[in-house]
Amino acid sequence: MTAPAVTLQHKAGMLTAALRSELVERDDQIEAMLVAFFGGLNFFSLGTPGVGKSMANDRLVAYIEGVKVFHKLLTRGDTLPDLFGMLNLPLLDQGVYEYQTDGFLPWCDIARLGEIFKTSTTVLNSLLEATNERTFTNGATFMRIPLSSVFCDSNEMPPEDSDELAAIWDRLDIRVKVDDTSDEGLRHLLDMDDPDPSPAPIFTWDEVVRAKAEVAAIPLTEDAKDALIQIRRDLRAASITPSPRRLKNCRRAIRAFAWLEGADKADVEHLVPVVNMLWERPEQIKQVEQIVLGVCSPNMGEALKVADAVGDLAEQAAEVLKETDKTAKSAALMDLAGKLKVESAKVNALSKTSVGRALRLVEATQRQIDAIKKRASDEIGF
Repeated sequence: MTAPAVTLQHKAGMLTAALRSELVERDDQIEAMLVAFFGGLNFFSLGTPGVGKSMANDRLVAYIEGVKVFHKLLTRGDTLPDLFGMLNLPLLDQGVYEYQTDGFLPWCDIARLGEIFKTSTTVLNSLLEATNERTFTNGATFMRIPLSSVFCDSNEMPPEDSDELAAIWDRLDIRVKVDDTSDEGLRHLLDMDDPDPSPAPIFTWDEVVRAKAEVAAIPLTEDAKDALIQIRRDLRAASITPSPRRLKNCRRAIRAFAWLEGADKADVEHLVPVVNMLWERPEQIKQVEQIVLGVCSPNMGEALKVADAVGDLAEQAAEVLKETDKTAKSAALMDLAGKLKVESAKVNALSKTSVGRALRLVEATQRQIDAIKKRASDEIGF
């Protein structure tokens, strides 16, 4: 009996599982990265040095056979040949100004650009064309380039008063802030071997192209469009105004997320990834998350509230455990136990009805509750 053919969506599930096995506490980053990858969108990760921003991107392309990748750490000293190819000297002698683009950004399927905000103004202007229109003007020749996505990262945000960086910032469709791992995550990292630098491929690049075509064919329901319009209204009320370009590109993220979830149409619940497309500054992330998920995933909105409450209790517990008076400490811990019991009941109820990102947040919140209880128990017998 012939085994059933493996669908591209099933392969995407295999890719997700492979990345989750290698990247600790990075499920949301992986989800956003794959939405960008299959949606043909640009992806940006922000975080301090060493949190694994670039590693995640490198692990993704490691599983793709035949993908053409251009990788460059950008600096203030960059010139156009550093990204677009060396000048063709024989043609230059004839007065023709043309770059030899093989092996450089106009040639690649995926561009990996580190510290994107540190490049020169000259390079930045050419990047605007490549990252948005997927074109490059090579001397007198206008080129359509095969670039599917730009994966870039930075240790810092662009300055708010920089007009020249504002344009490239707007072209970075999906944005993720990458935090440090927890103590539990660090323990897991210490027990892990380094990943295989050349793992068995899961996709060929031709299969990725076919997957992207499947994503583009997924229809958006009218309810999904209405939900995105409502999200924009709610964001405006909060003085957050994403550009029309970003709002239009949300369609591709919504379709990609629906495809990754195995759906044949993109509905309201598939608006989850636009959380990563509609904030401008990191301090807006939580507010945007609450607005978006309040519209498309009420369970997620409630899970966020519980997670915030448990985070506050964790801070409270840390202060209580510094108390030197045993009687006062015991009384405070008993009060904390009652509050934790209330939040734990909410977590238990949410775990029965949540899926996807909401379920992951609920599970992480339960682990945080367990960690608070363990620390208090070790201290005083909680």
